[in-house]
Amino acid sequence: MTEIIINYPSKPVLVRLATALGYYDPVGKAITTQGAIATGGSYFFNNVGVVYQPTGNMVPSPMGGQMPEMAPLPGFWARLRHNGDQAILDGHMSPQIMAQAAALGVTIYKRATINGQSVWTADGTTAGPAYLDTIGVIA
Repeated sequence: MTEIIINYPSKPVLVRLATALGYYDPVGKAITTQGAIATGGSYFFNNVGVVYQPTGNMVPSPMGGQMPEMAPLPGFWARLRHNGDQAILDGHMSPQIMAQAAALGVTIYKRATINGQSVWTADGTTAGPAYLDTIGVIA
């Protein structure tokens, strides 16, 4: 099983990326959120949308008292779980597709070991923010 986290700037950009990855149904005009992989296995796509994180400030809560102030992270978010042959996902994530995604303002995070720790990374050398662990978690 492999998961990736996707940060994208708009729905049209997500549709272009999903089309390039083979996860868009042009007839139904929708991103296919789950399905079988032809070579065996399955995938699940969780399009989360806007994700909020605490700012560090406290604000009044509707029930009285205080609660953490929340602010949206930039862009929109999704998580893809690929339960199949890793070579299929690697093929979808070819350098050409990754370059196209980057040109569209998309950031794709994968798990990697950096300095002995398993972290999310977009470039393979720099650890991504800790909040990535919680985005679109698939049970």
